[in-house]
Amino acid sequence: MNVLIIKENRNAFEKFVTKQLGKYATVVPVYGNYSFASRGLRKIQKKIPILNNYLWIWFGKWRQQLLKYDKIIIFDISMEQELIDYVIKKPYNNRFVLWFWNSFEQLPVDFKSLRACSFDKRNCERFNFRHVEQFYFDIVPILQDEYMNDIFFIGEDKGRLDKIREIASILVSYNLTCNIKVKTDQKNEKDKNIQYIDQMYPYEEVISNIQESKCILEICKTDQIGLSLRALEALFFKKKLITNNQEISQYDFYNKNNIFIIGVDDINQIVEFVNGL
Repeated sequence: MNVLIIKENRNAFEKFVTKQLGKYATVVPVYGNYSFASRGLRKIQKKIPILNNYLWIWFGKWRQQLLKYDKIIIFDISMEQELIDYVIKKPYNNRFVLWFWNSFEQLPVDFKSLRACSFDKRNCERFNFRHVEQFYFDIVPILQDEYMNDIFFIGEDKGRLDKIREIASILVSYNLTCNIKVKTDQKNEKDKNIQYIDQMYPYEEVISNIQESKCILEICKTDQIGLSLRALEALFFKKKLITNNQEISQYDFYNKNNIFIIGVDDINQIVEFVNGL
């Protein structure tokens, strides 16, 4: 099957994902030009209703090659309404699939009659998406005998900062060595349990931090039901997982010796869990 993935690369992690997906499909960005001038012109054009319908002229060369692909996946952050409005007019729009890689309260776009998939079961039920489990990449893990940290977390705030602070404080109170990095505008210099970062690390560096740690900490949004990337990282790199996702106990890979569920398991056993075999 000949597959095209339309996907943006807005940060180091997205570039890493694009590189991995490129092993299995053709991956292209939405627009053909990302210069400062072209981005500025697009912003102006979007504000003018009569011109907004012609934003497709900025799309990449892929728009002239769609017929050669059996399946065309529009990948999460690439979903702009202008792009959806463009592809829905194609007589072969049944080749298009939307993949939502993040959870949300309200639809980010009107996906009209296009097929849509998500890892989040709640979003699938609410918005009539097809449920598809998360995926990970074919990376050879490096197994280590010595660790620099007990617990590792990296992520953006996304409304989770108070919960991250609370859990970090609890873990540190048990004398566990925590490497917790959060990208947020709500920095608190007095908070010694968290390292605040201005931008996300290259994913190769994230992997290095994972490999240097015994456990991965996962903090899901309260309304999320589905496996996050952190859970897959724990499985793939053979790390223990500390998570607030209570639904994870329903998966066939669940093992209480490897997965500690916050709010379910006894927090007084956390040190034994982290250091246990």
